[in-house]
Amino acid sequence: MLNYPNAITFREGKNSGWIWLHGHLKEKRLGENLEDTKLGIAIENDALKEMHSLIKTNGTPIIVVDKLEQTEKTAHEILQKEIQAFIDSWKKAWESLQIDRYLNHYSQDFLSSNKIDWDTYRKIKINVNKNKTFIHIKTERPFVILSPNRGGNLAVVRFFQKYSSDNYSDESMKALYLQKNGTEWKIIGEDTI
Repeated sequence: MLNYPNAITFREGKNSGWIWLHGHLKEKRLGENLEDTKLGIAIENDALKEMHSLIKTNGTPIIVVDKLEQTEKTAHEILQKEIQAFIDSWKKAWESLQIDRYLNHYSQDFLSSNKIDWDTYRKIKINVNKNKTFIHIKTERPFVILSPNRGGNLAVVRFFQKYSSDNYSDESMKALYLQKNGTEWKIIGEDTI
């Protein structure tokens, strides 16, 4: 099952349900009584078996595009460093317990896949953080996906997050959906996967 709907697809009104990755027999052609593919991505069973060892729960990005385009290595490296610097700044702001500094990383157009907008998110964070004496965030195994059809101005950052504070601890997979306006990245959505 793919991470769908997510914060981006939800914003676009595409929130009908989950998308499944599944196999089909080689002799079955797509469009030929494959009703089960309406909410899924179907590939031949042999190809799925070949990929089996590469597919990890909550850890294998599957990108569906009409056309794959390569970018120059240097341009990609610059974007990776830029996004990593943003994530580091976001973490430090969160750990600082300075709510305005932290929320400055979020777009006013923020909307999560569970329908939380920026104003609601702000109220939640103020309430949650008011009695905390510390927050520590550790991110591991970050993976950045740049949207090929948005000119490098939309990125999905997935990572394993370890959160701890004086009254709560949690570990989860997280996805931040970033949009670049001018020279500045902002979080327009986030999901716990």
